[in-house]
Amino acid sequence: MAGHVAELFSILLDAHRTGPQKLLVKVLPHGVDAGEAARHEQALAADAEFAARHLVKQPYPPLRLADGRHLLFLEFANGADRVCALDQLSHDDAVQAMEKVFEALLGWTRKFELSSTTAGRLVRREVTDAKAEHGVRKTAALFGPWKQRADWIRLDPAGPIVPNPLRLLTKRSPLSAMPIDQIVSNCHGDLHPPNILLPCSRRCVIDIARFSLVDIGTFRHDAPVTRDPTYLRLTQLRTHLASLPARQAEALIDLMIDPGAADDRQVLPSLAQVARAGHLAAGKAAGGRGLAKDWRAQYLLTLVGQALVCSTFTNAEPGGQRWYFRLAAQAAEAYRREFAPSVTPPSDGDVPVVFRGKKLPARSAREEAVLARLTEPHRSPDRRIQPPDQARPRRAGARVPAYELPAEFVLPHPAPAPPTPPTGVSTGDGNAARFPVNASAARNGSRTDTLNRRSSRARNRRTSRKAARPADKPLPNRRLARPATSVRRWNSRDLRRLGAALVGVLALCGGFAVWVGRPDETSPTPPVRQAPQEPYSTPSYARSRLLELATAVENLPEPPGEGPLTCVHSRVWSGQNPRASRIDLTTYRDEWLWWDDTRAGKRVVTNVREGRPITTTPFRYGPGDLTTEVPAAPSDNPVVLRRQLTALRNEQPPELQDAAGSLLTIVRILRYNQLTRRQHAALLRQVAELPGIGFRGAYHDRGGRPGLAFFIEDGESRQLTVTVGLEDGRLLSHEVSDDTGGQLSYELHLGTTRTTEQRDGTCH
Repeated sequence: MAGHVAELFSILLDAHRTGPQKLLVKVLPHGVDAGEAARHEQALAADAEFAARHLVKQPYPPLRLADGRHLLFLEFANGADRVCALDQLSHDDAVQAMEKVFEALLGWTRKFELSSTTAGRLVRREVTDAKAEHGVRKTAALFGPWKQRADWIRLDPAGPIVPNPLRLLTKRSPLSAMPIDQIVSNCHGDLHPPNILLPCSRRCVIDIARFSLVDIGTFRHDAPVTRDPTYLRLTQLRTHLASLPARQAEALIDLMIDPGAADDRQVLPSLAQVARAGHLAAGKAAGGRGLAKDWRAQYLLTLVGQALVCSTFTNAEPGGQRWYFRLAAQAAEAYRREFAPSVTPPSDGDVPVVFRGKKLPARSAREEAVLARLTEPHRSPDRRIQPPDQARPRRAGARVPAYELPAEFVLPHPAPAPPTPPTGVSTGDGNAARFPVNASAARNGSRTDTLNRRSSRARNRRTSRKAARPADKPLPNRRLARPATSVRRWNSRDLRRLGAALVGVLALCGGFAVWVGRPDETSPTPPVRQAPQEPYSTPSYARSRLLELATAVENLPEPPGEGPLTCVHSRVWSGQNPRASRIDLTTYRDEWLWWDDTRAGKRVVTNVREGRPITTTPFRYGPGDLTTEVPAAPSDNPVVLRRQLTALRNEQPPELQDAAGSLLTIVRILRYNQLTRRQHAALLRQVAELPGIGFRGAYHDRGGRPGLAFFIEDGESRQLTVTVGLEDGRLLSHEVSDDTGGQLSYELHLGTTRTTEQRDGTCH
C-alpha cells in the first residue's frame, strides 16, 4: 500500500461503435507495478454483484508508453456526478457510511477460505503488502535511541514490559512462530476514507447505500478479512489523535483492542463510535461459522500490522505516530495474554524504553491546559452523549468535541485559478469541468483525493440563497494538511507524448480521443463543505456539537469573580449599510453595565467613530428598573429551565416567539449573568434542542478569540448567528443578517463577571 504519484486526466473518447464517452485516464509513472490493471480486473471478476454496485469499471485494457509509464482507463464514480469522500462527511454520516461499507464487505467476503500461517507471517504480510517495512523502522527510529532488535520493550519508563511489535516483522520474536488459522477472502487493500466516494445531490443529500470504492489496484483475493475494516477505522481516527490527552489516548487504545468489552467512559463518544463501527457484526459473522476465536486472534495481529503501517503517516503528527506504535505494542501484548500465555516477558533486566518523554505531547501549551481538564470520566453511564436522532432530511452529526478543531470546521481557502489549457488542445464540449479528479497522493492515509472535485469558484458559490457567515476571522486550520502531492509539471513534449499515446486507443476502440484537461485543475468539488446547507450545518450535527461542548463545560472549574455587582461589557456595531463591501470596524458603541440583586445599576455608553470616542453618556437605574432587561439566573435543572425559557419567550412580541426568539432569550441570559458551569451547560443543552439550529464553523470573533458559531433562521428569513467560546462555551458574539447575507447588527460580548465596585472602563 505504499503509494506512488499518479497523474489523472479526463478525456472525451468518441468511438464509432459506442459513441462519445468521458473516461478517467490514470498515468502510472515508470517503475510502478504494472499489475494494478490486472488486479482491478480481478476485483471486478471476484463478485459481479458487488462490483456492479460499488466498483468502477475498467472499459479498456491498459496501454504501455514507450517511456515505461502505463495508462489505465477507468469510468467515473457515480457517472461523474457529484460525489464526496468519506473524510468529507460529518461524524454521523461517516459512521453510518462505515457501517454500510462493512456490511457490504461481509457480503463481498462471504466466500472465504482458511489457511494456516503463523503470527509473525501474518503481521509481516500486513506491513509488506503495504510496502511500509522500511518506513516502519524509520519512524520507530524517530522515537528516540532504543534497541529495535529487542524482543521486549517498555513504552514508558514505568510502564509494563510488552512484546516489541517490530520483532514480529522477523522470525525471531517469541510470538512469531505461534500458529494461527487465518480467514482470507477478497480485500480492497487500501480502504482509507478518500477511497470511499458517496453520491451527493445538489441539495447535499448523501446516499450512503450507493458508495463506490476507488483505487483498487491493491486488491487481493486471499488477504485477511480483518485488513480492510481495521485499516479504515485507524485511518478515520488519524486526524483526532495528535491532540488527545494521554488518558483518553490510552482509553482509545483499550477500546480498539477490545471494542466489545472495553470501558469507553474516558473515550470521546465520536471516537468510540468509529472504534466500534462494524466490529460486532463481523464478530457475529465469524462466530456463526465457529471461527470466533480464530477471528479474534487474527484481528489482534492485523491490528498490530496495520497500526505499524499507520505509524508511518507523517500527517498524523508525532503524537499520532506514537499512538499508532503504542497500539501495535499493546495489541501484541493482548495477543500474548490471550493466545500465547506460555510466552512470558522477562521479570526484569535491560529492557529498552521507547518513549522517555510525555506519552502524547499536546500540540500547544494552551491546548494541553484545556484538554487536561477534560480527561475525567463521565459521571455515570446514563450521562454519556447518545447519537442524535437520525430522522431528518439528510444525515449529519457530531464529529469531535468542541475543543478540537479538525479542518472540516474551517472554510477552505479558495484554490488558485486553473491554468490556461495548452495551445492547440481541445477542451471538448466544455462540460469536462464537471468531472474532476485529483492526482493520487503518496500513501500515508490519504493516497487519493476525492474524484469529481468542484473548482474554487463553484465551491464558493451560494446556490439557494446567500447564507450568512459570522463576521469573524476563520480559525487557522489546526489539522495538519495532507501532504502535498509531488505533481509532475507537464511540458509541451510530455503533452505531445501523451497525445500520441492516446491516439493508440484508436486501435482498441475505433474512434478518437479528445484530451479534456487535467481534472484537478478545473472543476467543481461536491457541495459538502461550502454549500449553504453543508452537512455540518444541519440541526442534528449542531445538536451533537452543542451536547459535547456542554459536557466539556460542565467539567471545567468555576469561573473567578465575587462581589455584589455584576459587570457586563459589550461592543455593538449597527446602523451601517448591511450590503456594504466591508464593515467599518472603527465605528461602534461601547457599553458597560453594572447591576445588583435589586436590579438597580449604572450604564455607561461611549460612541466611537473612526476609533475615537465621540460622546460618553452615563445612565443610572433605581431598584427594579432593570428587571425587564436583565433576566433571572437560570436553573441547572433541565425541566425547570425549560419552563423559565418558555415564560421569558412568551414575554416577547409574537414575531419573536419562535426558535430564533428562544435563542435570543438564551443569549440574554448568557450576556447578563455570570453562571455556574452546570447552569452554563444546561443552557447549551437547551440550545441543542432548538429546531433548525445549525453549525456554521469555527472562527475568531472581532476580539481575536476562537469560537464555534451556531445559527438559526427567524420567520422573516433573517439569520441569528451566535458564537460561543471554543474552550469554555461562553458567549462571544451574536449577530443578525438578512436573507442575502448582509449584516444588520453585530454585538461583541467582552465579558460578564462579579465585582465589588463600579469603575468606568473596567469590571475589576
